[in-house]
Amino acid sequence: MENQNNIDLKPTNLNIIKTDNMYITWLKLLEPLHHLTDKEIEVAALFIESYISNKEKVINDDLLNQLTFSTENKKKIRLKLKMSPTYFQIILKGLKNKNIYKDGKINLKYVPCFNEYGDINFMHMIKKNVSKDSK
Repeated sequence: MENQNNIDLKPTNLNIIKTDNMYITWLKLLEPLHHLTDKEIEVAALFIESYISNKEKVINDDLLNQLTFSTENKKKIRLKLKMSPTYFQIILKGLKNKNIYKDGKINLKYVPCFNEYGDINFMHMIKKNVSKDSK
């Protein structure tokens, strides 16, 4: 019988990805899932940072997403990254096409969940393909 409990907990030092922004580090770790460019990661990280920082103050998810993707917040992010309005719009279109946000809502798949200690729990699971005929 196969061992179903092949779980190995390993502390991971994410400092191997050189950045001062933990959300950039998080998105770089998830890069095989989203295939964002470095500039798209920078922009997405600031949207995620904004979303998380406002989450404690704003309980309503629709309002939280409106605040995250407001014109004012977009301008703040664009100016922080010193991007032209045209280039920023291209990056936003890339984020939308890669499903980082849709219909003005952030894709929660890319928002880290912190536990009560401030740590991010990350689980990597690989499943073998099981065909219908093999059952």
